[in-house]
Amino acid sequence: MVGRTPAAVLLTTLCSAFDGGRWYSVGEQWDDGCTRAICVGTDRVERLSCPGQRYDPSRPDCRLVEGNSSAAFPLCCDSVVCDTPLDVCRDSAGASRAVDSVWTERGCVRSRCEIAEGGVAVVRRWRCQPPPSADCRLVVPNPADGADYPYCCPTYLCPGRCYSPVLDRWFFEGDRWAEGGCFESFCESTGTVTQTRCPFVSARRPGCRVVAGDPVAKYPGCCRRVECQPGPYDG
Repeated sequence: MVGRTPAAVLLTTLCSAFDGGRWYSVGEQWDDGCTRAICVGTDRVERLSCPGQRYDPSRPDCRLVEGNSSAAFPLCCDSVVCDTPLDVCRDSAGASRAVDSVWTERGCVRSRCEIAEGGVAVVRRWRCQPPPSADCRLVVPNPADGADYPYCCPTYLCPGRCYSPVLDRWFFEGDRWAEGGCFESFCESTGTVTQTRCPFVSARRPGCRVVAGDPVAKYPGCCRRVECQPGPYDG
């Protein structure tokens, strides 16, 4: 037949919808309940469903709103509605906190605003660590009010163990570690921490110069050092 497309060719570019037996062209979309269907190829249909809505129940300014069951996709989907943007946290006092901000709440609780699954900002919280062993001795039970975490936590003295408030971690006797500042910490058997700082360096010899350390490197890579060019004065 002239001027008509054979049925076999026509079917390769159509999709069948099972809710009425209609045929759809490639790229055409339709709704099947609260689902968006898309014809992508030879009788191949992709379906888009409502995303799972998750939010932090500790945020009183957020609530889950049911979608309109009689509306088209995606208005039929449930949604999270917040009085403040989803990428902003609320602290215990109701103040707004930006993502990645860290603060200390009452009761010496470290809080951090993070993005959780679904793109919603949530508050992650840490409390003071308990002593690592039963032979620890409580030295400072109630630190001064207003101090930031972990400096507001009780202080313990533990034989063979040392605590780093910067890393919020316990170390064993003989351990060495680097933390904020250009120095190395060492855990003594008494439970105390000694620190080794960068030595003083100067370039007094001809052909020598003082080179700054790497500001983001750990000890001793962050320390200043002396570099000398070889010359007749060597040897």
